[in-house]
Amino acid sequence: MDNANPRGTVINAKIQKAIPANVYARWERAEAAHKNLLENSPLFIGAVIIGNFAGLDTCKSCSSILELRKPFFLQEKHGVQEKNDANAK
Repeated sequence: MDNANPRGTVINAKIQKAIPANVYARWERAEAAHKNLLENSPLFIGAVIIGNFAGLDTCKSCSSILELRKPFFLQEKHGVQEKNDANAK
């Protein structure tokens, strides 16, 4: 593990060599989906704050936003795998 540059290309190349290609592809997709969720978290936080100012029920607002986001996360994580599996056959 490279603590000086954990997101560098050297560590990714080492990981890619150490594990099977299909596992590495799943790891890349999961990593991309995770980064996408982190990039969208300011929008989620902003929506919650605006909903609080508007007097909306926080629990319903949060759960509805997360439920709307779930299909996109699942598509990012699993949708590409199905497409690649179809091309491999």
